[in-house]
Amino acid sequence: MLTKVTLPAVFNYPQYLDFVRALVKEGRTSGDDQSREMVYYTGLNLVRMERIKKTFSFTEELSQAVRSLNGEYRFVVLTEAWCGDAAQAIPVLGAMEELAEGKIELQFLLRDENPELMNQFLTNGGRSIPKLIIYKGNNEFVASWGPRPKALQDYMVFLKNLDVPMELSQMIEKMQLWYAKDRTLSVQHELAVLLSDLT
Repeated sequence: MLTKVTLPAVFNYPQYLDFVRALVKEGRTSGDDQSREMVYYTGLNLVRMERIKKTFSFTEELSQAVRSLNGEYRFVVLTEAWCGDAAQAIPVLGAMEELAEGKIELQFLLRDENPELMNQFLTNGGRSIPKLIIYKGNNEFVASWGPRPKALQDYMVFLKNLDVPMELSQMIEKMQLWYAKDRTLSVQHELAVLLSDLT
């Protein structure tokens, strides 16, 4: 099991948002795939992150879990600018860092630039993101989460296994509709449970 991590090319939360803003302004995205679709998703994700950041409200469950943390933690997030799941979780993590008042240090790494770390946290054999990796104290690995809430993960598996295959664009649209209706509640619940297990 991974106990230590080297963190090259690390972004904090404001730096990551600025990075995505710059990509959108330049008509680009992160990673090697600079297709029209990936650039388009990056623009949508910036809008989503900005909206959630502006309107976010803590559940009592997550607020209490953050305030009850014992010790200091490093939250390392593997992500890419085009990832729709990441856009839904990142503003929640940013709000958690602020509420934690020094108990959480939030850092972002690009998945494709950190394959060695990513390959230690695969989901069903895939390099799914976002992946939150939590370290305590001197880089002691304690937990991980991602790429999405379990209910949505189960829904996506269901869609993938339909008799008539669904286009990727249709699946992404259904996923984002799910997130819109959920309003970060599932992400908040799962993160609250994760933090509660740390204390």
